[in-house]
Amino acid sequence: QFNILVCGIGGTGVITIGALLGRAAHLEGKGVSVLDMTGMSQKNGAVTCHVRIFDAPGDTWAQRIPSAHADLLLGCDMLTAAAPDAVERVGRDRTVVTLNGHEQHPGYAAQLSDWQFPRDEVEQLLADAAGREVDVIDANRLATQHFGDEMLANIVMLGYAWQRGRVPLSEASLLRAIELNGVAVEKNRAAFALGRRAAAAETGDRQPRQQAIVWARPQSLDASISRHGAFLAAYQHSRYAARYRDF
Repeated sequence: QFNILVCGIGGTGVITIGALLGRAAHLEGKGVSVLDMTGMSQKNGAVTCHVRIFDAPGDTWAQRIPSAHADLLLGCDMLTAAAPDAVERVGRDRTVVTLNGHEQHPGYAAQLSDWQFPRDEVEQLLADAAGREVDVIDANRLATQHFGDEMLANIVMLGYAWQRGRVPLSEASLLRAIELNGVAVEKNRAAFALGRRAAAAETGDRQPRQQAIVWARPQSLDASISRHGAFLAAYQHSRYAARYRDF
């Protein structure tokens, strides 16, 4: 048996990925179960899909992947992949984690002015749980650059994972499943191929993250007031800036 846990955000095609995997396995005569966990929200909420592939029909046991029994964690969203229920499925020295490096901020972050996306913490958490390095690809960036549509990012992820040998299904079966799905067939085929090329390339089409270190001289109070006053004047009008300077 082979267990794939797909994690992502509702409305981005997470359930579609599970359906494609299930259809491809069925085309190959394998046993398969697909369990979608949508929670209270199917749009913008956390969605997970438990895909279990067996050698033959009738071998299917429980639909939910047991703790520490995932063979592949396909993290289409970083925060969803790092949620406790997903991390619980990760088995040390068993699970391979393929993660979308796109930083999708949750809704509550808008109310927290000092909130920072915990990218490094997420990657470290999953690496520690799996006992190996996490594969990271910015699928949203690739999909947007090549197709102008980040909705194809999850298909890019699937192609990337397949090329890395993480999905025990044939390319022909997956492409046929995309065809049978009947939605944007050519674009989805191209997105799958894009993910494959990203994995096959030496750099994986992934850009190293760099942090710019900026040094600036401290400003005097008068200079700071002048700068902020000019900003407020441009933002609204000179009277608004004058109120600020008088204060």
